[in-house]
Amino acid sequence: MSLRDDLRYSLRSLRRQPGFAAAAIATLALGIGATTAVFTVVDGVVLKSLRYPDAHRIVAIETRWTDTGRVTPRTTGGDLEDLRRQRETFEAFTYYHGGGGRYGPGRCHGTAAGRHARGG
Repeated sequence: MSLRDDLRYSLRSLRRQPGFAAAAIATLALGIGATTAVFTVVDGVVLKSLRYPDAHRIVAIETRWTDTGRVTPRTTGGDLEDLRRQRETFEAFTYYHGGGGRYGPGRCHGTAAGRHARGG
C-alpha cells in the first residue's frame, strides 16, 4: 500500500464515522493548544532571560538563622539597612515587600541607587 492509498482509506473511514472524526479532531486541537500554551509559559519564564541589562547580576537575598538553620526568602528591615550602607557590596539596591500592611499586597517600595522609591 502506498501513502496515497492510506490517506484515501483514512478519509473514507472518517466519513463513515463523523462522531469519531469530530472527537479525534477535537482531541488533537486541545492537545496542540495545551502544548502551545505550556511552551509559551515555559519560554517566557524559564528559557528567556530577564529583560534587564546585566540580568545575571540580579540577586535575591534571604535570611538564614545560624542557630536553627532555618531559611526564609525574606530579610528584616535592619538587615536591609545594613546592606544598603555597605556600598561596596552592591552597585544598586532595592527591595520588594509583597505582604499586606500599609503598602498593600504587591506594592513595591525600597531604596534604589540611594533614592527612596515607592510605587503601587
